[in-house]
Amino acid sequence: MNTFIMHLYNYTGGESHCLIIGDPGLGKSQLLKYCAKVSQRAVHTTGIGTTSAGLTVTAQRDSGGEWVLEAGALVLADGGVCCIDEFDCIRQQDRTSLHEAMEQQTISVAKAGLVCKLNTRCTVIAATNPKGKFDAEESVSVNTSLPAPLLSRFDLVLLLLDSQSEEWDRQVSDHVLTGGLNAIRAPLPPPPSCPPDHTHLNGEDTTSKTGFGGCDGEGSGGGGEGMKMDE
Repeated sequence: MNTFIMHLYNYTGGESHCLIIGDPGLGKSQLLKYCAKVSQRAVHTTGIGTTSAGLTVTAQRDSGGEWVLEAGALVLADGGVCCIDEFDCIRQQDRTSLHEAMEQQTISVAKAGLVCKLNTRCTVIAATNPKGKFDAEESVSVNTSLPAPLLSRFDLVLLLLDSQSEEWDRQVSDHVLTGGLNAIRAPLPPPPSCPPDHTHLNGEDTTSKTGFGGCDGEGSGGGGEGMKMDE
């Protein structure tokens, strides 16, 4: 598995947000679960079946017949981390509710005669699969089917690529099936090298943005802002 830091947007304040784009089976869900586990205040949800009301706030009647507001995932995660798995499964009309919450760190509510503004000062860590096989010649928006205004809310975009090496997959599967009994006698070799540089991921030269120019992690004029990790 190869990891690339694709974009480092200009940070302007508030909480930073991270989007993880990766092929299936690379442990993105496990990363989100671990982030929610180590954070003192965290909410973990999935994009399947999630609505704008579930992410922000909904209005409902209490036992006395009065309208009350019930906080959604982003409001409950105020001051912590909100982990959203299967981010691409959120419906288009529900994604627009994330714009204000991620940029302004607030949610403006006007429902059932209740008008207020709630804080959503949380870090959003989202994970999504690419649409089919990731095409390095296309932009991130095309590969993920996510609109550009929503992508601009993320301060950091990470790309996880499966090297798709049959020999490496065979050795890993044998290691798992044997329960690591042969780990001392025959340790696993390093994973295969990563594919060529992805310098057209967003129609731009990402080498200058990320600060690395290939698999060896050597920078090419980015001031050390990016790094590359092989797992």
